[in-house]
Amino acid sequence: MASIAREIDNPFQALDAVGFAQEFLRRNPVYRAEYARLPPASRMQGKARSWPGDGAWRFPCDPDVSASDGPALWLARAVPAVVILEPAPPGMDGITAHALFSWPDIQADRILADGRHLVLGDCNVPHRIWLRSLDPARALAVSVPGDAFADRRFAAARHLLRRLKLAPDHGAGAEEARGSGTALSPFQRARLAMLLGILDDIGAADRPRMSLHDIAGRHVYRGMTLGRGAVWKTSSQRRRTQRLIREALGLMHGGYRDLLVG
Repeated sequence: MASIAREIDNPFQALDAVGFAQEFLRRNPVYRAEYARLPPASRMQGKARSWPGDGAWRFPCDPDVSASDGPALWLARAVPAVVILEPAPPGMDGITAHALFSWPDIQADRILADGRHLVLGDCNVPHRIWLRSLDPARALAVSVPGDAFADRRFAAARHLLRRLKLAPDHGAGAEEARGSGTALSPFQRARLAMLLGILDDIGAADRPRMSLHDIAGRHVYRGMTLGRGAVWKTSSQRRRTQRLIREALGLMHGGYRDLLVG
């Protein structure tokens, strides 16, 4: 994981919660091993697979590519931030294909048997879209399943519509993005980045294993002097570092699914 560790030097400023979920998943050693065994032709088929702790992972994704460079595509049923677009009823206006495909920052675009899947960059809260019609002439309408995540689905749809100028803004764009459950505060982003850094150091195979004391000094208590010997073994800093390691491992081994739903 040496290449992943180097990415920690640059904070994940462009990632939301779903992006961080991908970062934790791609560090899963079982996922990485499964991907390595997958024939190259199968990696592009977009078929649902049962990955370890998959959390409805939809498409095979290279674990050596960061979420910023290659955002994953997720099942809409698992991620309420995915906006579902269907053909609008005849005679009604809606979102145009041109508005989507002229977006200045298209981070992912794949056509599969069930439609077209897009990720549109937009500050720290990208728009994830499942376009179920491939007819560029058809106006599109938002489809919101009435499930337990309906409120967050509405919030994600409103955020997209405002950015497309199809709904009144009322100056609430940032608040609406937070309502979709995937936007992160600077503190939350820094904390998740710290947990990723901890994972990279405890899983690094290209250097000696770091001690608990070293991990604490590098990630949790930077710039602080930590005790040694008996003082360290009985300290609250040591206990907190142990808790953070358990949390980081838990996120990697399936806990990231909580980040998918916000």
